Amino acid sequence: MLIVILVVAILMVPFSVWATRQAGKRRSRGIDWSRGLPEAAQHAREGARLLRQGDPRGALGLLDRGLLLEPQHVESLVLRGSARHRLGDLDGALADYDRALDLGGPNAELLNDRGCLRRDRGELTQARADVEAALRLAPNDSTALVSLAEVFAHEGEWDQALASLRRGIALDPTWRAHARRAPALASLREARPSDPLFSAED
Repeated sequence: MLIVILVVAILMVPFSVWATRQAGKRRSRGIDWSRGLPEAAQHAREGARLLRQGDPRGALGLLDRGLLLEPQHVESLVLRGSARHRLGDLDGALADYDRALDLGGPNAELLNDRGCLRRDRGELTQARADVEAALRLAPNDSTALVSLAEVFAHEGEWDQALASLRRGIALDPTWRAHARRAPALASLREARPSDPLFSAED
């Protein structure tokens, strides 16, 4: 039964940080929906709503239509990349993130998202480079710190993973619950099961 639950969790959340904290919300980016063609912005707005509601396939259809109207609408590219990531289209998601960065320039949140995607593609060197670039732009971004911990965990760098995870939790204690259950941190929990971060008690 536990195996079934873990498999379902991994299928539902292939990129744990994004699914935990982003879900269509571009918090620090502050999307300006007024930019670009009104129709494209409306599709992006509705696509973001569907992502928040857990419907990436519906969001993808809307975002595709918006990008037909305005192929360089950066926010639509970011959101479509997120939808594709959730649906397992990792190549398509990477293309959207790359295009958004080319058009919009460096952005900490988007670099972190691309780092999580590259981690899921098994590209750990590139994933680490993206997340570290995000942290150079936003050194106290707790999301990026937890993402870096997940990359370190995939690399088997347990001490570095724990240090980054502790920094993220110190900045935002709500990450403590994520640390206890995220599939991307399972190897770290197995390697350091007695660490206080993974205790059921606060």
